Amino acid sequence: MNNKFQHNHENEHEHGHTSFSESKTGVEFATAEEALRFDADANPPPPEIAERLNKSLAEEPKHETSIWRKLGFRK
Repeated sequence: MNNKFQHNHENEHEHGHTSFSESKTGVEFATAEEALRFDADANPPPPEIAERLNKSLAEEPKHETSIWRKLGFRK
């Protein structure tokens, strides 16, 4: 019974070790936005979804000029 436990424990250790080595070779990002940009470049959406998204964005109402900009204040 003790041998079974050690065998299972060794297998778990091996699996944990391989995932650790895989994570060391991964890409690191400074911000979440960089990670999302990288993912979007690597995995473009299907054409039908991209077309619907572009159509939806084109139909968005345009932002009005704020009263502060009209008065000449800027960020």
